[in-house]
Amino acid sequence: MSAKKTNILIRKSGFILAGLMLLALSFPGHAFAHAPKNVTLRYDAPTQTLMVTITHPSFLTHFHYIKRVQVKVNGGALQTFVYDGQPDVPTFTYSYRMVLAPGDNIEAQAFCSLFGNKTATLAVSVASR
Repeated sequence: MSAKKTNILIRKSGFILAGLMLLALSFPGHAFAHAPKNVTLRYDAPTQTLMVTITHPSFLTHFHYIKRVQVKVNGGALQTFVYDGQPDVPTFTYSYRMVLAPGDNIEAQAFCSLFGNKTATLAVSVASR
């Protein structure tokens, strides 16, 4: 291959690489964002506490974090809990004092600050603990 053809190939590769870098920088949130991996619910009847356990790994816990958790009781009564960051561990639990009765259906939805959400449901039983 001649030196001239090699230079042209290198230049074309450089333009392609620069274009890909510009494209990646245009959507920085999506490059690092992901929805919560898992959400589980548990209700402790004696203490009237709903525990929402969320798995959402992040290295930048004040930039990429669980921004809010919404809790619905029996498809209505929506409560929203808003956060400015998340704990520095991949799996963590938020606890909410709530008076719930056997048969109540709970839905909790955790929202990432950058992208996506995950929902979990729980039917409160007599023996919830």
